[in-house]
Amino acid sequence: MNPLIRFLTLLFFLFPPLTFADTLHIPALVGQTGASAFFGKGELDAYRMAIDEWNAKGGVQGKQVVLELEDTQTSQKQILSAFHRLALHGSPVILGPTWLDTYQPVVPLAKRKDILLVTPSAAREAFTRENASWAVTFYHNSTTEMAVLVKELRARGLQKIGLIYEEEVFSEMMRRLLLEQVKSLAVDIGVQGGESDFRPMLTKMKQQKPDVLIVFLWNETSLLSFLQQYRLSIPDVSLATIHDGEGWLTNPAFQRHLPRLYYTRFIVVDSTFEERFEKRFGYKPVLTASNAYDAMNAVLSGLDKGITQAGELRHYLLKQKHETATFGTLQFGPSGEVSSEVELVEHG
Repeated sequence: MNPLIRFLTLLFFLFPPLTFADTLHIPALVGQTGASAFFGKGELDAYRMAIDEWNAKGGVQGKQVVLELEDTQTSQKQILSAFHRLALHGSPVILGPTWLDTYQPVVPLAKRKDILLVTPSAAREAFTRENASWAVTFYHNSTTEMAVLVKELRARGLQKIGLIYEEEVFSEMMRRLLLEQVKSLAVDIGVQGGESDFRPMLTKMKQQKPDVLIVFLWNETSLLSFLQQYRLSIPDVSLATIHDGEGWLTNPAFQRHLPRLYYTRFIVVDSTFEERFEKRFGYKPVLTASNAYDAMNAVLSGLDKGITQAGELRHYLLKQKHETATFGTLQFGPSGEVSSEVELVEHG
C-alpha cells in the first residue's frame, strides 16, 4: 500500500471525520466538588441544556457542540491547572469558572493566552479594574441587590442596621456596596471563615441594639454556630441577608434558628425556564443556572456568526442585544453591568 494512503487510512481510524470536522468543542470550568458545587451543578446542567437545544436545531455552523469539562474543585490551584488543560483545545473562549470573582488570578493568564472567560457566577463589582476589562460575567447586578435590600428594610421601619460578615472577596465587596447605601452601621464586624464563638460579638451587638442585622456568613459551620448563639442572645433582632437566605431556609439545620429573616431574590424573567429545567433534570434550578444557560447561548450565538477571536467575541457579547431567560432582552451597560430585577422576601 502506498505510504501516503496508509497514513491517511490510519488518521481516519484514529480521528474519524466527525471528531475534527463536524464537532465544536466548548471548554468549561465548573465547580463540581467543594463549596461551589451547589452552584456548579446547576451551571453544568444549564450548559448542557443550552447545548442540547443548539444541537437539536443543527448545531453551530453545522457542527455538533461538545462540552469539554474540568472540575474547579473550588480551588485556585486546580482552576489554574485545569485552565492550562482546557487551553490546549484551541478555543477562543472558556465558560466559567464558577465564582470567578473569588478566583481572579486566572483572568490575566487567560488574557495573555487570548482566551476569553465568560462566567455565569461572578459579581462584576468584585473584579479588579484590569480583570473587568477582559472577563465577561452574566451574573446578576449586586449593586441593585444591595440597594433593594436596604430600601425595603427601611420601608419596614428597620433603620438601625448592623453587619457581621466573613472576610473574603465576595463579602468584602457586598460590605462596600452596603456602605454606599448606609453611611453608618450600628455594628460592623468581620470574622474568619470557620469562626465558631460569636458570644463576645453578640454582646457588643446587644449593647448597640440594631433593628436588623445583615449576615454575610458562607461557611456552614460558622453560620450554624452564629444562628444557635444568636437565638440565645439577641432573638428579638431581625436578621437579613442577600439571595443565600433562600438556601438557608431549605436547610433543616439552619431553618429552626430563623424565626424571622429578610432576604433578596433575583427574578428570572422567563417564567418557563424553571419548568423546562426541572422537566429536563428532575430538580429546580438554583441561582446562576439561568445565568449559565444565557452565557452559553450568547457564546454559541457569537461562534455561529463566525467569530473566532477572543477579543471580537468579547466585543460581540458586550455590544449585542441578547434574548435571555434571566434578564429578558439584555444589553450590557458601559462597564459590563446587567440590569437585574430584585425583590425582598420576608420569612416569619
